Amino acid sequence: MLGFETVIIADSATNFASISLIFFATLFIYNASRLTIDIQPGEKQRLTGVTISGRKLHLSLAAFSLFASFIFLTQLHIHQLVVFALTAIFSIAYMMPLRIRDKRIPGLRNSLIIKNILLSVIWTLATCLLPLSENADQIFGEPMIWMLVRRFLFIYALTTIFDLKDLESDKMEGVRTIARSAGFTGTRIISLVAMSIFAMLIFMDPNLTNYAYKAALLSSAFITALIIIRAHPQENRNAFIFVVDGAMAIQALLVIGFHFA
Repeated sequence: MLGFETVIIADSATNFASISLIFFATLFIYNASRLTIDIQPGEKQRLTGVTISGRKLHLSLAAFSLFASFIFLTQLHIHQLVVFALTAIFSIAYMMPLRIRDKRIPGLRNSLIIKNILLSVIWTLATCLLPLSENADQIFGEPMIWMLVRRFLFIYALTTIFDLKDLESDKMEGVRTIARSAGFTGTRIISLVAMSIFAMLIFMDPNLTNYAYKAALLSSAFITALIIIRAHPQENRNAFIFVVDGAMAIQALLVIGFHFA
Protein backbone atom coordinates (compact mmCIF):
# COMPACT_ATOMS: atom_id res chain seq x y z
CA MET A 1 0.00 0.00 0.00
CA LEU A 2 2.91 2.36 0.65
CA GLY A 3 4.00 1.77 -2.93
CA PHE A 4 0.62 2.95 -4.22
CA GLU A 5 0.86 5.94 -1.87
CA THR A 6 4.19 6.84 -3.47
CA VAL A 7 2.67 6.76 -6.94
CA ILE A 8 -0.17 9.05 -5.83
CA ILE A 9 2.05 11.65 -4.16
CA ALA A 10 4.46 11.65 -7.11
CA ASP A 11 1.48 12.07 -9.48
CA SER A 12 2.82 9.22 -11.57
CA ALA A 13 1.08 6.58 -13.65
CA THR A 14 0.32 3.44 -11.66
CA ASN A 15 2.55 0.53 -12.61
CA PHE A 16 0.50 -2.55 -11.75
CA ALA A 17 3.46 -4.91 -12.10
CA SER A 18 5.69 -3.04 -9.63
CA ILE A 19 2.89 -2.59 -7.06
CA SER A 20 2.02 -6.29 -7.30
CA LEU A 21 5.69 -7.23 -7.02
CA ILE A 22 6.03 -5.23 -3.80
CA PHE A 23 3.05 -7.09 -2.33
CA PHE A 24 4.21 -10.60 -3.25
CA ALA A 25 7.87 -9.94 -2.43
CA THR A 26 6.82 -8.70 1.02
CA LEU A 27 4.64 -11.78 1.46
CA PHE A 28 7.62 -13.94 0.54
CA ILE A 29 9.95 -12.21 3.01
CA TYR A 30 7.46 -12.49 5.87
CA ASN A 31 7.05 -16.22 5.33
CA ALA A 32 10.63 -17.04 4.31
CA SER A 33 11.89 -15.39 7.50
CA ARG A 34 10.01 -18.06 9.44
CA LEU A 35 11.79 -20.86 7.61
CA THR A 36 15.26 -22.29 8.13
CA ILE A 37 17.45 -23.75 5.38
CA ASP A 38 19.85 -26.27 6.88
CA ILE A 39 22.90 -27.18 4.76
CA GLN A 40 24.84 -30.32 5.70
CA PRO A 41 28.24 -30.51 3.98
CA GLY A 42 29.73 -33.97 3.77
CA GLU A 43 33.29 -35.11 3.41
CA LYS A 44 35.53 -32.98 1.20
CA GLN A 45 32.91 -30.21 1.39
CA ARG A 46 30.48 -32.11 -0.77
CA LEU A 47 26.85 -31.24 -0.21
CA THR A 48 25.01 -34.16 1.38
CA GLY A 49 21.65 -32.56 2.03
CA VAL A 50 19.55 -29.42 2.24
CA THR A 51 16.62 -29.33 4.66
CA ILE A 52 13.96 -26.64 4.85
CA SER A 53 12.21 -26.55 8.20
CA GLY A 54 9.17 -24.57 9.24
CA ARG A 55 5.39 -24.66 9.14
CA LYS A 56 3.82 -25.93 5.93
CA LEU A 57 1.69 -22.79 5.70
CA HIS A 58 4.76 -20.53 5.66
CA LEU A 59 6.51 -22.79 3.15
CA SER A 60 3.47 -22.84 0.85
CA LEU A 61 2.98 -19.07 0.99
CA ALA A 62 6.69 -18.49 0.42
CA ALA A 63 6.67 -20.74 -2.65
CA PHE A 64 3.51 -19.18 -4.05
CA SER A 65 4.66 -15.59 -3.49
CA LEU A 66 8.08 -16.39 -5.03
CA PHE A 67 6.38 -17.75 -8.15
CA ALA A 68 4.08 -14.70 -8.36
CA SER A 69 7.02 -12.34 -7.85
CA PHE A 70 8.89 -13.97 -10.74
CA ILE A 71 5.90 -13.43 -13.04
CA PHE A 72 5.75 -9.69 -12.29
CA LEU A 73 9.54 -9.38 -12.46
CA THR A 74 9.40 -10.29 -16.15
CA GLN A 75 7.25 -7.19 -16.75
CA LEU A 76 9.64 -4.64 -15.23
CA HIS A 77 12.16 -2.32 -16.85
CA ILE A 78 15.91 -2.52 -16.24
CA HIS A 79 15.92 0.30 -13.65
CA GLN A 80 13.24 -1.48 -11.64
CA LEU A 81 15.11 -4.77 -11.85
CA VAL A 82 18.25 -3.12 -10.44
CA VAL A 83 16.31 -1.64 -7.52
CA PHE A 84 14.61 -4.97 -6.85
CA ALA A 85 17.95 -6.79 -6.94
CA LEU A 86 19.33 -4.40 -4.31
CA THR A 87 16.35 -4.90 -2.00
CA ALA A 88 16.55 -8.68 -2.47
CA ILE A 89 20.27 -8.78 -1.58
CA PHE A 90 19.75 -6.55 1.46
CA SER A 91 16.76 -8.64 2.59
CA ILE A 92 18.69 -11.92 2.41
CA ALA A 93 21.66 -10.37 4.22
CA TYR A 94 19.26 -9.08 6.87
CA MET A 95 17.35 -12.25 7.72
CA MET A 96 19.95 -14.89 6.64
CA PRO A 97 17.85 -18.09 6.98
CA LEU A 98 20.82 -20.42 6.38
CA ARG A 99 22.33 -22.92 8.81
CA ILE A 100 25.45 -24.99 8.22
CA ARG A 101 25.93 -28.06 10.42
CA ASP A 102 23.05 -26.92 12.65
CA LYS A 103 24.72 -23.56 13.26
CA ARG A 104 22.83 -20.54 11.97
CA ILE A 105 24.78 -18.01 9.94
CA PRO A 106 24.30 -14.63 11.67
CA GLY A 107 22.52 -12.08 9.50
CA LEU A 108 22.79 -8.31 9.71
CA ARG A 109 19.66 -8.30 11.87
CA ASN A 110 22.01 -9.21 14.74
CA SER A 111 23.92 -5.94 14.39
CA LEU A 112 22.85 -3.29 16.89
CA ILE A 113 23.40 -0.27 14.64
CA ILE A 114 22.87 -1.73 11.18
CA LYS A 115 19.68 -3.72 11.87
CA ASN A 116 17.08 -0.94 11.93
CA ILE A 117 18.89 1.20 9.38
CA LEU A 118 19.11 -1.66 6.87
CA LEU A 119 15.49 -2.70 7.38
CA SER A 120 14.39 0.91 6.86
CA VAL A 121 16.50 1.17 3.71
CA ILE A 122 14.94 -2.02 2.33
CA TRP A 123 11.41 -0.75 2.90
CA THR A 124 12.29 2.69 1.54
CA LEU A 125 13.77 1.30 -1.68
CA ALA A 126 10.92 -1.16 -2.16
CA THR A 127 8.02 1.22 -1.50
CA CYS A 128 9.51 4.50 -2.74
CA LEU A 129 12.09 3.90 -5.44
CA LEU A 130 10.77 0.72 -7.07
CA PRO A 131 7.30 2.06 -8.07
CA LEU A 132 8.86 5.13 -9.74
CA SER A 133 12.13 3.71 -11.08
CA GLU A 134 10.66 3.18 -14.55
CA ASN A 135 11.10 6.94 -15.06
CA ALA A 136 14.74 8.04 -14.68
CA ASP A 137 13.73 11.70 -14.32
CA GLN A 138 11.71 10.88 -11.23
CA ILE A 139 14.26 8.70 -9.44
CA PHE A 140 17.10 11.20 -9.82
CA GLY A 141 15.10 14.35 -9.11
CA GLU A 142 14.94 16.44 -5.93
CA PRO A 143 11.35 15.37 -5.06
CA MET A 144 12.56 11.77 -4.82
CA ILE A 145 15.26 12.70 -2.29
CA TRP A 146 12.69 14.35 -0.03
CA MET A 147 10.37 11.36 -0.37
CA LEU A 148 13.15 8.85 0.35
CA VAL A 149 14.26 10.65 3.51
CA ARG A 150 10.68 10.99 4.77
CA ARG A 151 9.90 7.33 4.14
CA PHE A 152 13.15 6.21 5.76
CA LEU A 153 12.42 8.18 8.96
CA PHE A 154 8.84 6.90 9.13
CA ILE A 155 9.92 3.26 8.74
CA TYR A 156 12.88 3.72 11.10
CA ALA A 157 10.57 4.98 13.85
CA LEU A 158 8.41 1.87 13.44
CA THR A 159 11.26 -0.65 13.22
CA THR A 160 12.85 0.80 16.36
CA ILE A 161 9.70 0.62 18.48
CA PHE A 162 8.99 -2.81 16.95
CA ASP A 163 12.05 -4.16 18.78
CA LEU A 164 10.13 -3.88 22.05
CA LYS A 165 7.97 -6.87 21.13
CA ASP A 166 10.98 -9.21 21.35
CA LEU A 167 12.70 -7.49 24.28
CA GLU A 168 12.60 -10.49 26.62
CA SER A 169 13.39 -13.13 24.00
CA ASP A 170 16.27 -11.03 22.65
CA LYS A 171 17.73 -10.87 26.17
CA MET A 172 17.56 -14.67 26.49
CA GLU A 173 19.11 -15.24 23.05
CA GLY A 174 21.73 -12.53 23.44
CA VAL A 175 20.53 -10.56 20.42
CA ARG A 176 21.61 -6.91 20.56
CA THR A 177 18.90 -4.38 19.68
CA ILE A 178 18.26 -0.70 20.30
CA ALA A 179 15.47 -1.70 22.70
CA ARG A 180 17.92 -3.69 24.82
CA SER A 181 20.55 -0.96 24.79
CA ALA A 182 18.36 2.13 25.16
CA GLY A 183 15.68 0.58 27.34
CA PHE A 184 11.92 1.04 27.14
CA THR A 185 11.90 4.83 27.53
CA GLY A 186 14.98 5.43 25.37
CA THR A 187 13.53 3.36 22.54
CA ARG A 188 10.33 5.38 22.55
CA ILE A 189 12.31 8.63 22.54
CA ILE A 190 14.38 7.52 19.53
CA SER A 191 11.22 6.56 17.63
CA LEU A 192 9.46 9.82 18.52
CA VAL A 193 12.47 11.90 17.43
CA ALA A 194 12.48 10.14 14.04
CA MET A 195 8.73 10.70 13.72
CA SER A 196 9.10 14.37 14.67
CA ILE A 197 11.73 14.92 11.96
CA PHE A 198 9.41 13.13 9.53
CA ALA A 199 6.65 15.62 10.39
CA MET A 200 9.02 18.59 10.03
CA LEU A 201 10.06 17.46 6.55
CA ILE A 202 6.42 17.45 5.47
CA PHE A 203 6.34 21.21 6.09
CA MET A 204 9.81 21.82 4.66
CA ASP A 205 9.45 19.88 1.38
CA PRO A 206 9.00 22.52 -1.37
CA ASN A 207 7.73 19.84 -3.75
CA LEU A 208 4.88 18.70 -1.52
CA THR A 209 2.37 21.40 -2.43
CA ASN A 210 -0.83 19.37 -2.18
CA TYR A 211 -2.37 20.29 1.18
CA ALA A 212 -4.53 17.17 1.19
CA TYR A 213 -1.43 14.97 1.06
CA LYS A 214 0.26 17.06 3.74
CA ALA A 215 -2.78 16.66 5.98
CA ALA A 216 -2.82 12.90 5.38
CA LEU A 217 0.90 12.50 6.16
CA LEU A 218 0.70 14.69 9.27
CA SER A 219 -2.36 12.78 10.48
CA SER A 220 -0.47 9.51 10.05
CA ALA A 221 2.49 10.96 11.97
CA PHE A 222 0.20 11.94 14.85
CA ILE A 223 -1.49 8.52 14.95
CA THR A 224 1.87 6.73 14.75
CA ALA A 225 3.24 8.89 17.58
CA LEU A 226 0.31 7.76 19.75
CA ILE A 227 1.08 4.14 18.84
CA ILE A 228 4.72 4.66 19.83
CA ILE A 229 3.77 6.27 23.14
CA ARG A 230 1.37 3.45 24.00
CA ALA A 231 3.70 0.62 22.88
CA HIS A 232 4.74 -1.67 25.71
CA PRO A 233 6.90 -4.84 25.66
CA GLN A 234 4.35 -6.73 27.80
CA GLU A 235 1.61 -6.22 25.23
CA ASN A 236 0.35 -9.27 23.36
CA ARG A 237 2.89 -10.03 20.61
CA ASN A 238 0.33 -10.55 17.84
CA ALA A 239 -1.51 -7.37 18.80
CA PHE A 240 1.81 -5.51 18.84
CA ILE A 241 2.64 -6.72 15.33
CA PHE A 242 -0.83 -5.78 14.07
CA VAL A 243 -0.78 -2.29 15.57
CA VAL A 244 2.77 -1.34 14.58
CA ASP A 245 2.54 -2.83 11.07
CA GLY A 246 -0.89 -1.22 10.81
CA ALA A 247 0.69 2.22 11.09
CA MET A 248 2.06 1.82 7.55
CA ALA A 249 -1.36 0.85 6.24
CA ILE A 250 -2.94 3.80 8.06
CA GLN A 251 -0.64 6.28 6.32
CA ALA A 252 -1.30 4.76 2.90
CA LEU A 253 -5.08 4.65 3.47
CA LEU A 254 -5.11 8.28 4.61
CA VAL A 255 -3.24 9.45 1.50
CA ILE A 256 -5.43 7.31 -0.77
CA GLY A 257 -8.56 8.55 1.01
CA PHE A 258 -7.57 12.21 0.79
CA HIS A 259 -6.64 11.70 -2.87
CA PHE A 260 -10.04 10.36 -3.87
CA ALA A 261 -12.05 12.57 -1.50
